[in-house]
Amino acid sequence: GSKTNSQTATVSFGDIPQVEKFYSHGYYAGGIVGGFAGSGTLGNCYNNADVIVSEDYAGGIVGELYANKGEIALISCTNKGYIFGAFDVGGLLGYANIDGDSNIALYNSQNKGTVEGYCCVGGLGGYLSTGTVLVCLSDGNIIVDVKEDYCPCGGGLFGESGYITVADCISSGTTELCKDASFGGLINLYEAPQFANCYYLETLSDFGVITDNDAPLSSELEGVYGISADEMKTQATFTGFDFESMWEMGSENPELSNAAVSILGDVDLDGIVDKMDYTFVKRVCFETAELEMGQNLAADVNGDGIVDKM
Repeated sequence: GSKTNSQTATVSFGDIPQVEKFYSHGYYAGGIVGGFAGSGTLGNCYNNADVIVSEDYAGGIVGELYANKGEIALISCTNKGYIFGAFDVGGLLGYANIDGDSNIALYNSQNKGTVEGYCCVGGLGGYLSTGTVLVCLSDGNIIVDVKEDYCPCGGGLFGESGYITVADCISSGTTELCKDASFGGLINLYEAPQFANCYYLETLSDFGVITDNDAPLSSELEGVYGISADEMKTQATFTGFDFESMWEMGSENPELSNAAVSILGDVDLDGIVDKMDYTFVKRVCFETAELEMGQNLAADVNGDGIVDKM
């Protein structure tokens, strides 16, 4: 994707054509936007493309975020593509930093793709300096490889973080780790995170959070819970989660009900926008068919919150 400097930009997945792969022989690449600075919203963004960066800062949605004029928010975003980079690599964002009193927020977003790199590799992000992360899911495969001059490390949510607040989030994916890799079920390197109702699959790591000197702190942090595969399949495990409007139980773990899960207009979720999608919407309008999870977002092409003949 391109690099954007804006104070009030808003981008939705309906504005972005889907391609198979993005290559960058350098820095800053994302499935939707390469770089985003200022303030604004990346909303309802869906990426299914591979993002491959030879150097640093690769993300499924955005490679680099720099909030210096207020808040930048990622809302209802999904990545299902393969993301590769050397340093600061994440399913949603690669590197995210702020200036002054600005903030970065992730809400109702998820990664279900494979994320691979050498250092600071995370299911949601490579590095997040300051921000708020609410109702997010990391459910892809995280690969940490070995390379000279890189310290192999990663985390289920973030490879590295600063002063962030994380609540109602899940890390439930899989890992492939090189020898001596440091990996936290939620975060590897951190400064001062605060957690509430955050769960990670205990097979990912013995510890939810690891400091920069490899000291595990899971048992000392409130709101961090390592759970078994059976517990991950049980709704009662997730205290405080909103299963009426935000989450629903899948076969292996809770799934987000309203994150972007398809291309705009692809109502039948087959990866193609064609006359079959038009037929599906007609059936919904005549009340002969009902929409399932993810189809509402895809069918509401004009973004008015209603699936109708418009």
